[in-house]
Amino acid sequence: MSIKDRIGDLYNKSKDNVINPKIKLSYFKLFYFLFFLIIYISNQHSVEKKIRNINKLEKEVEELRTDYITLKNNFMFS
Repeated sequence: MSIKDRIGDLYNKSKDNVINPKIKLSYFKLFYFLFFLIIYISNQHSVEKKIRNINKLEKEVEELRTDYITLKNNFMFS
């Protein structure tokens, strides 16, 4: 058996394993699952980022509100 024949046999064996419909289907399911897992993770990161931004803005609004009330009182009673 020559090297070319051995390489051809290995190629055919690997080709048979990849072409198997059950393996193809499970690869398809795996990629499908991984795709939606990546979408889910990116969505969670996006939501967390928005929540942090909302909390920061709420604190800023509260500080500005207290400044406004303080200044309003100072002007009314001065």
